[in-house]
Amino acid sequence: MLIEKLQKRREALLKRLAQVGPFVEGSIVRLPHPSCDHVAYRLTFKARGQTKTVYIPVDLVEEVEQWHRNYKRLKKLTRQITKTSLGILHRYVPERRGARSRSKARERTWRANWPGRSATSSRTLIVGWTSCRSTGTRTCSTTPAATWCGPVC
Repeated sequence: MLIEKLQKRREALLKRLAQVGPFVEGSIVRLPHPSCDHVAYRLTFKARGQTKTVYIPVDLVEEVEQWHRNYKRLKKLTRQITKTSLGILHRYVPERRGARSRSKARERTWRANWPGRSATSSRTLIVGWTSCRSTGTRTCSTTPAATWCGPVC
């Protein structure tokens, strides 16, 4: 259910992405000349790890500023689409398992011959990995029997 909402949101964001228009990456720098009232504009950007600068003609300044605003919109939309796609990935398996939460997914019902219990009794335990203090082997640690050294799971 939540995945469907996220997919619809992503589709809407992708439609907005298609409407961005021309864009340019970099920073627009305004350089006033101290001796006169003339102002020069430059576009500064990175290319192959080096900073490059391009002169912007005065009659194109407004248009290049719009391209720069479009680039900022593009970056924002890209981050939102990525976040939404990651949300779909994180929720895919839990929803397919019947909407169990992640913490519930780690719980397992074990039927084991614990001291004082019969082989048919069941216990719900939280499963995790730990190293045995005495042997150094990787073992399955469970709560409440966290110090139990059993076979490697």
